[in-house]
Amino acid sequence: MAEQPKPLSTGKLCLMIGAMDLVIGLGFVAAGLNGMFGPDTMLPTVGGGAVALTGVGMLAYGGYKLSQADNRHGDLS
Repeated sequence: MAEQPKPLSTGKLCLMIGAMDLVIGLGFVAAGLNGMFGPDTMLPTVGGGAVALTGVGMLAYGGYKLSQADNRHGDLS
């Protein structure tokens, strides 16, 4: 059987992916609101907002996993 990943590595990965999602999503929202995708094109703006919300969720989950790893007692190897 494969070894299960540790909560610490899962938390760090979720934090990195969540931060990237948040930045990319907010970039799409800003570009859409500034009219860089053309007039009356709200689809990239709405999609960017959804990606940004996903990034916030990933950040929250990553923070939860890191706090879960901090609360573990004993040998972490």
